[in-house]
Amino acid sequence: MKRPIKALKDETLQIEEMLIILEVLCHKLEDGEEVNVKDLQKVINFFKVFAEECHNKKEEEFLFPEYKKCPKQEAQHRKEVIDELKGEHQLGKFYLIVLGKMISKIQRGDKSCLKKFTQISRKYIDLECRHINLEFTELYPICEKTLSVKQKDTIGHQFDMFEDKTFGEGQHDNFHCAINKMITNLKSVYLGSGSSN
Repeated sequence: MKRPIKALKDETLQIEEMLIILEVLCHKLEDGEEVNVKDLQKVINFFKVFAEECHNKKEEEFLFPEYKKCPKQEAQHRKEVIDELKGEHQLGKFYLIVLGKMISKIQRGDKSCLKKFTQISRKYIDLECRHINLEFTELYPICEKTLSVKQKDTIGHQFDMFEDKTFGEGQHDNFHCAINKMITNLKSVYLGSGSSN
């Protein structure tokens, strides 16, 4: 069982890497360069499956309830932080639905959606960057400092059970390996390197 806050931070780093790739894809589209539509689909699917269905759900179902109990911050402040994070999750989900529909149109040959795709992608990138900042400056440090070992162990166990249910028993590590491989491949194609920036 991985430490839950570290696990979420590691996932967030993968999300940040994919946000960089999405930004590069937007620049290429704006510059009129060819971008493989299947790669656009991979990136958006990553955010739908990994960020929304895995990372965000673990936060909402298991971490947020414990964060509400953290004594270090006032209850009203904790509620405001959670409301903001949940609102960002919902807005992100909306952007991904729109981007998925645009990719379907692009795949059918409708190039007029490319400009709108980059505009919505940038809104999504900005949203996620603000969201990640709030996680790293507020949510994760407070939880790391104030949750007891028992609470962290319970959350870690809940994460393991959620991931086994979502990906199949014992498949979480395989899923992360596949994610890392996809990120490395996309970075080598669009950033010219498989190494981290």
